[in-house]
Amino acid sequence: MGLQMITGASGTGKSEYIYKTIDQMAKINRDKRYFVIVPDQFTMQTQADMVKIAGGGIMNIDVLSFLRLAHRIFEETNCENRLVLDDTGKSLVLRRLASDIKEKLPYLSSNLKRSGFIHEVKSSICEFMQYRIGPEELDKLIKFSESKGALKAKLKDLRVLYADFLEYIKDSYITTEESMDLLASKLEESKLIKNSVVVFDGFTGFTPVQMRVVTALMKLCDTVYITLTLEKNANGKDGLFALTHKTYETLFRAAKENDIEIHKDIICERNHRFANKPSLLHLERNLFRYPFDTYQGDPKELALYEASDTEDEVRHLAMNIRELLFNGAQYREMAVITGNIESYENHIIRTFEDFDIPVYIDKTRAIVLNPFVEYTKSLLKMIQKNFDRDSVIRFLRSGIAGFDQNDTDIFENFCIKTGLKGKKRYESYIAADDIE
Repeated sequence: MGLQMITGASGTGKSEYIYKTIDQMAKINRDKRYFVIVPDQFTMQTQADMVKIAGGGIMNIDVLSFLRLAHRIFEETNCENRLVLDDTGKSLVLRRLASDIKEKLPYLSSNLKRSGFIHEVKSSICEFMQYRIGPEELDKLIKFSESKGALKAKLKDLRVLYADFLEYIKDSYITTEESMDLLASKLEESKLIKNSVVVFDGFTGFTPVQMRVVTALMKLCDTVYITLTLEKNANGKDGLFALTHKTYETLFRAAKENDIEIHKDIICERNHRFANKPSLLHLERNLFRYPFDTYQGDPKELALYEASDTEDEVRHLAMNIRELLFNGAQYREMAVITGNIESYENHIIRTFEDFDIPVYIDKTRAIVLNPFVEYTKSLLKMIQKNFDRDSVIRFLRSGIAGFDQNDTDIFENFCIKTGLKGKKRYESYIAADDIE
């Protein structure tokens, strides 16, 4: 049992160091299991990085997320086979329960039909589960908030809905948050985990339920490696690395309380990422730091452009991308990053199409915007509303109904002009051959 933390500023090669170390260890000890745990969105990229470093297959190295690790252990230990309820499933269950017990939710019931409200309730309940706040803890919070009327009313309604949600799923479903608690209790039964080596990479911190899993792994594994973005002389109480410092202290305390050997930290200091880019290296070391140094020289890797509006900004960006392509750059080397994708999305799609630049927008799209879903909803609405004009036009514009956009525009104008609506009137016009 042992805990090894690898620290260093951004770009100092922490991930590269541990990946190469694990690859070398795995080639020497082919009978030993090695697990690299990363956030969900990084599993595929980390697998690709590991394969590239290994120069081929990674037979005894598994790259997993917390949830995939849980599935692997549950399968090995023949754990109870309850369905895992994802975010969509939670929202559907909460909507049904809220409708059934509306009279018990005096504060929240008036907002149940508002767009996105159930999603916010689901997020709150997920937070409760991640931080192991049960109905009993909520009772204490309600008592504590006696003098705050609105907060108390919200908490009371959430408590009722939370308790009903837990009762509804207890025999049939398990949430992703609960699966972490179950995973922590099942790790001791796993033969895969015992005496293995585990790496945690890409995490800023761990929720309490995740921390239970990390602590259990530290007790069972040969060594647990954890990379943390942490500058050598950074202030631990505030600033950019406050959360990472807190994670470091929590891990150190958990290891000490469980008599786990704590190895001396490995500190990565040389900045590999910006070694040949002095202006970016200076920016990385001084951004949001006080006091800061002023860069001396020409920042060749950085450029600022002032645009009159968003469209002009995106057009300039597209021109720069085309110029980079002509100079030998490749699309996989480029990324457009924005803090407000909603404001830029339409401009980017339209402008990049004009410049013949393929674009993938990394954005979660709501299922309600899916053409087939829109087609089905409009079809049902059309029957429900007796073929009123809005539902018919919505159906025709769904993109799957088989009607040309121009014909739909002409038909809509005709309906507005004549006041045509309702199933019987449509049938009478068709019978009279008044519409072509």
